[in-house]
Amino acid sequence: MDQFSELSPLLAEAKSADAGRLQTFRLKVRPSYEERGGKLYHLWDTDEGLTQRRASGCCVFLPGGMGHGEIWFPFILPQMEERRCLAFSIPHCQSFEEYADAVASILKERGVQTATIVGQSVGGLAAQVFARRHKDMTLGLALCMTGAPAADLPAGERRRWTDRRLLRLRLSVLPFGAAKRSMGREAYVRNCPDAYYDRLLFWKAYLEESYEHAVYKQQHVAINAVMLPRLYAGSRWAAGELGIADERVLVLYSEADKTFRESDQAALSALYPGAARVNLGDAGQLSMHAHEDAAVQLVAAHARMCAQ
Repeated sequence: MDQFSELSPLLAEAKSADAGRLQTFRLKVRPSYEERGGKLYHLWDTDEGLTQRRASGCCVFLPGGMGHGEIWFPFILPQMEERRCLAFSIPHCQSFEEYADAVASILKERGVQTATIVGQSVGGLAAQVFARRHKDMTLGLALCMTGAPAADLPAGERRRWTDRRLLRLRLSVLPFGAAKRSMGREAYVRNCPDAYYDRLLFWKAYLEESYEHAVYKQQHVAINAVMLPRLYAGSRWAAGELGIADERVLVLYSEADKTFRESDQAALSALYPGAARVNLGDAGQLSMHAHEDAAVQLVAAHARMCAQ
């Protein structure tokens, strides 16, 4: 399979508008690679190859726990004529701080001075770390289906993120190559409410393809069993310390989210009391896809406001 343009048989069989858009994205925005600290950062830059790259008012997209930045293609395609967009994957970093600093370094090298940082799930955590470490580059945040290691997060909820020894052990002995496609399917089944199961089958196929072709074991272990517990064990974030106004923070959430649950959402809300908060629907982590039109419009409008 030509991963830059062709669809796998799995995705081609989906025969949906989403499959067509993905193929369009792969033709228009080719992935590139940057090395930092011995790790390859995969990214999709809509200004790649242009003589005049746009340097400000950009949107930077950070992915969830799968770590594959291409998943943001439905949000990038409608915006790429209006603003420069860059999506990053997450390699096998040892901390969110390492990841945020590498992203900042790559952005600066590519001429990006400021950006609105958009992140879903784990990417939402990375976006908040980025904003705290690189305030001068951060125009605003769009935090989607995520939480935060806030100081007032209940101890039991914090342990859910810090105590990942069994997960790390299980992942270390897992025959990862043979299990990758089933991991995508399991992620879909775990997160997709019954009412949306048939409607979102393209995303089941996309997760299966992505886990099979774009996710590697060291990366998966690092994100889920190293970076997450270190962040929640070592951080006690408080309101008012972000360095940008709450009005420049957009929070998209779902009351049906099984990953970042009610207490996570309450902690995030308390961190940014002046942020705009929008309940995106009842599809949990998949709400960004189940209610894609609304999500795309909200993120684009927020980026537009932050760039003014």
